[in-house]
Amino acid sequence: MSVLARAAPLSSINKQVIIDGRERCAATPFRARQFVDSMRAMFQWAVEKKLVPPDRRRRGQETEEQGLPGLTDADIAAFELRWPRGTRQRVMFDIYCCIGPSAAMQPGLGRSTLLTTPSID
Repeated sequence: MSVLARAAPLSSINKQVIIDGRERCAATPFRARQFVDSMRAMFQWAVEKKLVPPDRRRRGQETEEQGLPGLTDADIAAFELRWPRGTRQRVMFDIYCCIGPSAAMQPGLGRSTLLTTPSID
């Protein structure tokens, strides 16, 4: 049986054990990355099943459900001072503020979208 496949209680697996396992796979970077990804997935599963406590460092971090904080008037004023009208940054900022596209649409917005979108008079 391989050293990586031996049975060990979850409580005995700590950061150093994972680093040692990754270093044993260092000759093949893909295998090392796969090892780390497998360990991460296993611990996420173990946290969901309440077999191990959640990572203390992840508590209080925002989740996708919480979203990002909105911009304040001071944030908008500072951005507008930094980027004058006509710059690419200001044009995209104005588009986001004026038409309010969803987060899913934003990566696809660009010159082609602006040229094909009918104007509102």
